[in-house]
Amino acid sequence: MAIPSLNPSQLERFKNLLKGPAAPAVEGFARNYNQSYGIRAVWVRNDGGAAGSLTTTCTLTYSIYHPGTSTAMATALAPLRPRIQNVEYNIPANDTYGMAFKDGTGWKLVEALLEYPKSEPCE
Repeated sequence: MAIPSLNPSQLERFKNLLKGPAAPAVEGFARNYNQSYGIRAVWVRNDGGAAGSLTTTCTLTYSIYHPGTSTAMATALAPLRPRIQNVEYNIPANDTYGMAFKDGTGWKLVEALLEYPKSEPCE
């Protein structure tokens, strides 16, 4: 099963999902790699690490899959998007979308779309 490359409109939606200081950098990174390597939509499944806390940094890692399949393309991948230190992150449910590309050394996970810093309401 082939996975389509992201088109410009999908990249724009991805950038809007991020909404924050990392959005322009990740969008530019994804656009460059889409031209060079072919960014692919993948399913991500958490396979290790911790979500982080006020005293520890998030170390979540993921296995990536072609959407709709159960054969892992790669395992133990951390997103290339930088994480904020000493912040707890949301752990995405299995089989949610991410973005990945393959270069000469193997698969790289650009982003697990539903991994984001948790926030608490102000009191």
